[in-house]
Amino acid sequence: METAGSTTLIRRLEESGDSSSWREFFRRYAPLVWRFARAQGLPEDAADDVVQETMTSMIGAIRRKRFDRGKGQFKAFLRGLAYHKIQDRRSQRAREPQHWAAGANSSDPLAAIPARDDPCDVFEREWQQNLLQTCLDLVRAEVEPTTYQAFDLYAIKGWSADKAAGFLGVTRNAVYIAKARVLARIRALYADIEQS
Repeated sequence: METAGSTTLIRRLEESGDSSSWREFFRRYAPLVWRFARAQGLPEDAADDVVQETMTSMIGAIRRKRFDRGKGQFKAFLRGLAYHKIQDRRSQRAREPQHWAAGANSSDPLAAIPARDDPCDVFEREWQQNLLQTCLDLVRAEVEPTTYQAFDLYAIKGWSADKAAGFLGVTRNAVYIAKARVLARIRALYADIEQS
């Protein structure tokens, strides 16, 4: 089975550039860039702009084959591109003091907070979260709905095995087996995607 890793997706984009691959690329990486921008202190509207600008630049970079997939440059390339778009947005907003003043009085708690964490650390945390979510989405599509629900209720939502089993109409052992199966598959996908 072909993994859903970055390398495979980028190869499809370079080779065919079909719209479904671009939608998958945007679905997978736009939330990561948005959260990275927000964690760097940008308000929501500026984070939205950073996503659009970063994705547009990535499309051009992929089409022009600006990075070597074999050297694992994708993550670093995406991080650097997003970081520069964030800095551009900050510079632009710094020239608009009335915009920042309005943000400081808004209900958005991140609007006026400057970034404090190392951008590489922030991006890495967001990358790992995004990777885990991708794995969860892939596993959800692969396993039976009841299996995933049992895993979700027991392992993610923290229900007891008895409560999850009663809710789903399965045995407690079935809940344990579902958790083990789903976790094993998540680990395998995670390793495949991370290696690619």
